[in-house]
Amino acid sequence: MRPLVVPTLVPALLLLAACGGSKPAEPAPAAAISTKAAEAKAAETTETRPATAGGADTRAPTKVLAKKSDDELRETREALRDALNEGRRLVKEGDYAGGVARYEGLLAIDPHYGPALGELGWAAFKAGDLKKAQAMTLRALKGASEERRRGMLLYNLGRIAEEKGDREAAIDAYQRSVAARPNETVQARLDALIDDAPVSAGEGDPAPAPAPAVSGDGDGDGGRGLRVMRSGLADEAALCAFAEAESLCGTSDCELVAKPAGDGGFAMLQIGDAGILECWHPVVRGADGWSIFAEPLLAQHGTEVDQGMDDLSSRLIPGAAGEGRYVVFEFKDHNYERDWSPYGLDEDEELPGEATYDQAGVIVCARGPDGPACTGRILHTHDFSSSDGKETSRYRASFAFADGAVIVDDVESAGDVDAARPWGLDEGEFFLKAGKHPLRPMMRPLRRK
Repeated sequence: MRPLVVPTLVPALLLLAACGGSKPAEPAPAAAISTKAAEAKAAETTETRPATAGGADTRAPTKVLAKKSDDELRETREALRDALNEGRRLVKEGDYAGGVARYEGLLAIDPHYGPALGELGWAAFKAGDLKKAQAMTLRALKGASEERRRGMLLYNLGRIAEEKGDREAAIDAYQRSVAARPNETVQARLDALIDDAPVSAGEGDPAPAPAPAVSGDGDGDGGRGLRVMRSGLADEAALCAFAEAESLCGTSDCELVAKPAGDGGFAMLQIGDAGILECWHPVVRGADGWSIFAEPLLAQHGTEVDQGMDDLSSRLIPGAAGEGRYVVFEFKDHNYERDWSPYGLDEDEELPGEATYDQAGVIVCARGPDGPACTGRILHTHDFSSSDGKETSRYRASFAFADGAVIVDDVESAGDVDAARPWGLDEGEFFLKAGKHPLRPMMRPLRRK
């Protein structure tokens, strides 16, 4: 078992420190998840990060970004610039393996560096390494918020899927690509697949077209559910085999964790290399087997990034009348990062500071007549500071669960929390207003119109 996860039923109160005074999860209403007592408790200790709710601190040692002087940051910028330029030169000359190696060296410095992730994915595709191409393109997509870039990366995913012979995945990627950015080249490949017609050759980023307006599917709570990656998987071995090929963290280091007591059909699938890059995918067993969802939780580390999970656990709650039980995955995570992606790498460009967030919240999954479904990250604790210190935001709320809904109370908010979301559009993230919010609408897949 890996050191991070506490795969047992946890107390209802779980936030910035272990708290007492929780009520039983059943019958409804379930106990509130509150930040108030947790913060008071945290203030009494000098620990920078608390132990898990189970008592013993079983997490991996916390990494902290090393402080750098301006001269050291300039050296980092030079190393990033040299690696990026060299990788591009090698790929242009047809040395795809050499380009992949240079890009990977860059990502050892900054694993979030978006330009290198996307270009590494394409270089790996050209080199015939479809597994690496898939993983790197997905990593690039996770951090891409600009629609033109998302459209390009989704097109590349479609090309990878075609090469793998996965027609369904290619169609899905091309449909999402043209929704993000209408483009004749992408549309032609999509039409050819739908019509089972031959597809003409083409590569890379097709010529851009104007990006369409994007809207969610719902009233503000809906439209942000996790995307189902695959359903009908037979067992844990099949889940791991699929994740190894399709997860952005795919390796052979894979296991089911955070299983709630009383129902072995819910879990998180944890895959990746501990201390380097790991993903957590919710998995739910339904009538036709297991379904695996896109990863809402991620950990990765480099000299410029410390993104990690601090706690992960689960518990069961009752659904609405006539429904079965839901599972609530409770998590805490953080990200401390000098993100070079928004900055140019020229000598006169600004040097990045350290952007930080600490968050806690829940992900809720359920079975239903339409199959398993999961929400995105529903946050009750959020602290964010931009790299220049000019943008900060804070959110606090207490949660209770009853009748298939989350009841939100004691809301405190400062700054533009919506603008501070650290995740890509596919995962979804909620900052809820006070009131009762049905969970099912928050489980609908994200749709673009």
